[in-house]
Amino acid sequence: MVAQPGALQRTVHLSFGDASGHAYVMQLTADLAIHSWDLARATGQPDRLDPDAVALLLPWTGANVDRWAGAGLFAPRIEAGPDASDETRLLGLPGRTTGAPPR
Repeated sequence: MVAQPGALQRTVHLSFGDASGHAYVMQLTADLAIHSWDLARATGQPDRLDPDAVALLLPWTGANVDRWAGAGLFAPRIEAGPDASDETRLLGLPGRTTGAPPR
């Protein structure tokens, strides 16, 4: 359905309210990217996110993460330092830290 002409401009009806198809695709993409990082970290796998995915998701996630955090979906935001990579900034938005994984 996403590949159909106009799909991203359609309204989708979600459990928390209505959203544009574009917003929903971005939400799903961010969720999958962040949780793929979580799983990689938890299983000792390489955890680098694709730089193109990070570039796509960083501005959208930054604009929307406070709404998710307010709903209790993520840990509080972790502010990255001025020299942090875009990946570190992206992962900090939903409360992930890129330091050494817990053992």
